[in-house]
Amino acid sequence: MNLTTVSGLLTNENANLDYWQTQGAATAGAVANVKTPITAAKTSLSSAQTKVNNGNLTGAKFDVDSASSKLSAAITAAQQEADLGNMQKWLADQTSDDMLLYACYLTQWRNWYTGISIEVSSADAPAWEAWLNRTAMDSKMQYVISRPGNTAILTIRAVDKVQIERRILSVALAG
Repeated sequence: MNLTTVSGLLTNENANLDYWQTQGAATAGAVANVKTPITAAKTSLSSAQTKVNNGNLTGAKFDVDSASSKLSAAITAAQQEADLGNMQKWLADQTSDDMLLYACYLTQWRNWYTGISIEVSSADAPAWEAWLNRTAMDSKMQYVISRPGNTAILTIRAVDKVQIERRILSVALAG
């Protein structure tokens, strides 16, 4: 999920809260208390997307994690305002459900950030490590190579699509 898309969903959430305030489903103070962490999450996501665009995925992950915690704070604020009678319970629950959905979208982004690992276990692990390193280096992708024991591991970060082709070598004997 694109971080800008999630930020847009949060903008819509704030507009939804404003609308229901005008309909009497929440006080202005309650809406402000819920919108504050949502707006802070939007700021974190904007910063994260800028970092992604500049290739700083580690910095972006910090901002995504920060946005996730702010979504939790919005849930807490909505439920507290409902408990105080400043927001109708259905609106607090709707807002909480939306925040949980957006947090799931951010989890998808973190999974993308974490990437995938390809492991090759072999007595020739050093050769596989060298081959994986050359292959990854030529692709210009973000990767980490490791070799614990007889296993060569290539971890690719920020993966949008992986296509692995299986090639079978054949040996012909002249005779």
